[in-house]
Amino acid sequence: MRVLFKYHLVVLIVGILFSTKTVDAQFVIPELPPIQQQTSVYDYIDLLTPQQKNDLRSKLVRYSDTTSTQIVVAIIGTTNGDDISMVGANWGEKWGIGQADEDNGILILLAKDDRTIDINTGYGIEYRITDRMAERIINNYMIPEFKSGNYYEGLDLGTDVIFQMLQGEFVEEDQPDNSNYLSRNWDGIIILAVILFFFLLIIIGVIAGKKGYKGGSGWDTVTHSSSGSYRSYGGSSGSSGSSYSGGSSSFGGGFGGGSFGGGGASGSW
Repeated sequence: MRVLFKYHLVVLIVGILFSTKTVDAQFVIPELPPIQQQTSVYDYIDLLTPQQKNDLRSKLVRYSDTTSTQIVVAIIGTTNGDDISMVGANWGEKWGIGQADEDNGILILLAKDDRTIDINTGYGIEYRITDRMAERIINNYMIPEFKSGNYYEGLDLGTDVIFQMLQGEFVEEDQPDNSNYLSRNWDGIIILAVILFFFLLIIIGVIAGKKGYKGGSGWDTVTHSSSGSYRSYGGSSGSSGSSYSGGSSSFGGGFGGGSFGGGGASGSW
C-alpha cells in the first residue's frame, strides 16, 4: 500500500512539472510584418496611448529617413522566462532591422510584466554605442521613468540620448574632460600668479634697500606688465537639434537586412 502511494506521488509530481513546462512556453518572436507595415514602434500590449505611439513612431522614422539608422521599439508583456537580451538579438536578426551593408539597426525591447528593458545594437552600431553606454541609457534615463509608470517618457528620453550618442554629442558623466582643465582652473592660476608677482616685488624692494639703490622703491622697478590669453579647448557643444523632414509612419523601404550579434545592455526595475 505504501509503495503504491509513493508511485502515485511520483506520477503526480512528474505531471505537475510537465504541465508547468507546457504553460511556461518559450517566447515566440513575431513574424516579420509586410513591408508596408514595417515601422518603428510595435506595442503588442497597448501600453502607450495612440498619440504617444504616433509621436514616438514619427520621431524614429524621421531619424531613419535622415540617417538610414533604423531604431525599433517593441513592447511586450513577458518573454516567458527567456533572457531578454537573447530575445532582442534574435528578434533584430530575424527581422533584419537596419541596412544590410551597414548593420545599423537598434532594437529596444520592453517587457512590462517582467519589468525588464533591453537595448540591442546591430554590428555597425556597437562601436558607436558601446555596451556601457547602452547600460547608462537604461539605468540613468529610462528606468527612473519606468519606476514612476512613465513608460512613454522613458522611451522618448532614451531614444533622444541615443540620437545624441550617434551624433557624437553625448559625453558620459564620469568621463573626465581634460581638454577643459585650463578653463576650469584659470581663476586659481591667476590668483597664484598675482601672489607670486607681489612676493617678487617685495624681494626686489628689500634687495634694493639693502644695496642703497636710488631711483625709488622696489615698486618702481617694474616698468611694465605683460598679459596673456588662454584658449579653452573644451568649449560647450550645443545640440545641433537635427531637423527631420517628412511625416511617414513607416520605413520607406522597410527593414534592410541588418545583422545583430548581441551588443547592447539590459536592465530591470
